[in-house]
Amino acid sequence: MADDIVKAGATGDDTLDDAVLKEKKARRKARRAEREGDGPAEKELNLTAMMDILTILVVFLLKNYNTTPAANLREGLNPPISDTQIAMKNAITVAVSRKDISVDDQPVLNLDNGRVRPEDTPIAEQPLLITKLRDTLLTKVEHHKKIESLGGTPFKGEMLVVGDRHIDYELLSKVLYSAGQAQLANFKFVTLSP
Repeated sequence: MADDIVKAGATGDDTLDDAVLKEKKARRKARRAEREGDGPAEKELNLTAMMDILTILVVFLLKNYNTTPAANLREGLNPPISDTQIAMKNAITVAVSRKDISVDDQPVLNLDNGRVRPEDTPIAEQPLLITKLRDTLLTKVEHHKKIESLGGTPFKGEMLVVGDRHIDYELLSKVLYSAGQAQLANFKFVTLSP
């Protein structure tokens, strides 16, 4: 009844007081509901649980990451078969088929049925040198040395040779000689397991 009397003679200040009282009541009601679990309480992210999830994801990704380079075998490239158990290391890859020679999956030189064309070995004093291949490999070597100078993996002059089992020894000799001229001296031959 006292409320009716106040409301009958209410001024602007009184309506403001009423609004403040209503707001306080609403806050009390919301707090009570949160304590009792009835109302929508704000949920906070649990940082510890999030860190656990992140750690599990990192461990999973590290365990499933394969550091062995996969030799991409394209059509017309059939490496020899071997029982070797040595894992491949990451290195510059030269693929030699009867159709072409490629470096890191980029074609460098087309071949005529497994033979290097005379214009691709222009230096008469060095008949084993394939100039396009040497120049491409020199670019790759310079790139790897630049990475090493910036604190990356050390350059060891290694090269993976993925050669078709039907290529001639002469072609393979030219590829290895050209790689040697490009400061690559450690050759690993990629084979297929039986």
